[in-house]
Amino acid sequence: MTFLTPMASFFNLASPDLIIIFVLLLMLAAPVIVVVLVVKTSRRKSGPPPVPSTSQRLQQLEQLKQHKIVSDAEYEEQRRRIISGI
Repeated sequence: MTFLTPMASFFNLASPDLIIIFVLLLMLAAPVIVVVLVVKTSRRKSGPPPVPSTSQRLQQLEQLKQHKIVSDAEYEEQRRRIISGI
């Protein structure tokens, strides 16, 4: 505890007082440190969603057409866009 001696003399405190203050500050900072670590690790795990392959996109478009969610004209237009992106 020799590193606390200069501070103790500067603030006119006994070393045990500084130890108590140090522990209290550490207890106050601990939740902040935990939150920062949790946020950093959660950002690392989440990334951009995987991009579906061309065949997967064409299959999804075909299913939309079969379920009559897109019209024939929309189907043809989207199919051309997907194929032109290859």
